[in-house]
Amino acid sequence: MHFYTCLEKSVFFQWVRLSAEGSSPISSHLIFITCIYIAYYKCSHIMRFQHSGARYIMTNNPSIPTRRQFLGMGLNNKAIPIRPPWALDEAAFQDACTRCGDCISGCPEHILVPETAGGYPRVDFSKGECTFCKTCVDACPTRALNGALLKPWMAKAQIGETCLATRYVVCRTCGEQCEATAIKFTPALGGVSLPSIALDACTGCGACVAPCPTQAIEVRL
Repeated sequence: MHFYTCLEKSVFFQWVRLSAEGSSPISSHLIFITCIYIAYYKCSHIMRFQHSGARYIMTNNPSIPTRRQFLGMGLNNKAIPIRPPWALDEAAFQDACTRCGDCISGCPEHILVPETAGGYPRVDFSKGECTFCKTCVDACPTRALNGALLKPWMAKAQIGETCLATRYVVCRTCGEQCEATAIKFTPALGGVSLPSIALDACTGCGACVAPCPTQAIEVRL
């Protein structure tokens, strides 16, 4: 069904049901967002209103997010998976990627894995680092990975609170792994040197992730 046709029917359906059953008032902006949600997923969700409020009965399709997830999309970068280097933006990547697995099998570092939900390739830095060799780019038949892009990605490493240095334990494992020398250690008076990441120098290669003894480092967009 066409998006706008579906949207129109969804809006009409909701207002009729609200009036007919005498439900308590629901803010217009919530109704509008809900309509967009239903229409966007091609009316695959059935909505029913009761006197106590709105109740949504949804199809059992695990690939379709809940309304809560839909409203929160794009707000939490931590949830955004790291795609193979030189991937198109997320929406374009999912449109172009056929999930053929050629990039996964071709990666010499074996750090590409399929997502549990959806099957799109993502980077798993617990398995190793990205060397930006472009083997995955060359293996991609649909140009979902475009080597013409200026940067492989915008991902950067981040150090969390479980870092040993914050517990006064001397550890420079991450710095020893960083070929870009993006990890610096600042001397602390009466304590151990604390690591910090120069974001302009960090390539997001993930070499520092797996060796960290407390898994305090992650690469995020």
